[in-house]
Amino acid sequence: MAFLLLCDVFAYGDDAETLACNAVPVLILHTQPPTHPHAHAPPTRIALCSSTIDTNLFFAQFPHFTNGGLADLVVVTSTRVPLIKFTFHAVHVDLLFASVDLAEPPSNDDLLRDDFLFRVSENSRATVNGIRTILEIYRRLRLPQEDYACVLRAVKYWATRRQVYGNLYTFPNGVCLAIMVARASQLCPVQDPSALLKFFFALYVRWLSRSTPTAPITIVMAEDTTTAMTAVPGMTRAWDATRDAADLLPILNPARPTVNAAHTVGRSGLQLFYAELRRAHRLLQDHSATADAPPYRQLWQPYNVLQEYRYFVSVHIACVHASSTACESLLNVWKGFIESKLRIFLYALECVAEVRPFPQSVVDKPSDEIVGGGVTLRRASRAFFFGVRRGNSELQQSCFAEAFKEFRYAVAEGTTPPYGFERDEHSMLGPWFSFFAKEQTAAPGTALHALQAACAEAVSGAF
Repeated sequence: MAFLLLCDVFAYGDDAETLACNAVPVLILHTQPPTHPHAHAPPTRIALCSSTIDTNLFFAQFPHFTNGGLADLVVVTSTRVPLIKFTFHAVHVDLLFASVDLAEPPSNDDLLRDDFLFRVSENSRATVNGIRTILEIYRRLRLPQEDYACVLRAVKYWATRRQVYGNLYTFPNGVCLAIMVARASQLCPVQDPSALLKFFFALYVRWLSRSTPTAPITIVMAEDTTTAMTAVPGMTRAWDATRDAADLLPILNPARPTVNAAHTVGRSGLQLFYAELRRAHRLLQDHSATADAPPYRQLWQPYNVLQEYRYFVSVHIACVHASSTACESLLNVWKGFIESKLRIFLYALECVAEVRPFPQSVVDKPSDEIVGGGVTLRRASRAFFFGVRRGNSELQQSCFAEAFKEFRYAVAEGTTPPYGFERDEHSMLGPWFSFFAKEQTAAPGTALHALQAACAEAVSGAF
């Protein structure tokens, strides 16, 4: 008997549902749109199956059981945590998978046991640790979950609006912010959401202002870690202050093994995140000296990269196919792979200049048709933009030649067996690069025109 446990990782437990079946599990989605405490981020759900269902079988068969009821369905298996992306009732959902050697669904207590990971298939242990992380956070909170969720929503909304959110662009991701808010709640003398939000910014401005290496952010007390955990195959080793001294922002996952949830945060990402923390702290601190209402409108004012940067580099990709639907589907897959490599490009860029990404893919040109070999093909494209500067120096494309070369190599390596991503070179085109200044003519179809339109959407709140 196989089982499927479907749960929202931010509401695990009472909201979980169990479905028993005799063959490959069929995911049943409710007719109501899924809800999530972070409405601007895709809800993440976990499909937890018995060991009779392995990762390859689930990812191969799941799309066939949806009967076309899901839109924008993309299977991503080339990442450390494979997932299926889709849209249901206009809500974007990320579905993860784990296979467990148990006869029935585990309880919360089962999930939190160290030996539980050894019951999970090796290639899905990183996935199931997401559930364990949320459970660990919830059981260590010193305020009601509703108040915690309120503050976390506010912090994630701030980070999204100020464009300093997401590990794809070397910023702290949702797990990092969840741990940071939980730690702030442990230290805040007043357990009130408004006070905790102010304390969050004050705490981490001070935390990151230290001249000494940043101390790890953790919600687990020292007395709770008296016993070492046996190394778990398939899992990253527990964070070590000596071995991992190069990590810029250690935020320790409370679920053992206690890995650094922010290991992908880069130098530029940390500097920009810190600058936005200082801005938020200054706004709320100035408010504290007056009787005015908190300046939330200013706090969440959207950031516009065009206001601070003159020069930009961009990465462009495209897909072609005879079918419009297939073209968009292929583009979503190709875009997902390219996004997984963008931080390598960012690390290379920050070696030669200050860099600030526009953390969204952008439609750089309208879909059109091309004719090749007597066949009419649909073409769709996307672009990724990065503001760059080096003081007041003039910049040109040759400044970034090595960064472009390094990124091309990473993409080529990632599409070479046995690394997993199967690229259709006839349909998946790029990446190409461009360099431009914002004072150039923004004619339709140019990279600058696409960036201007995307920034206008972001500022208007349409994103």
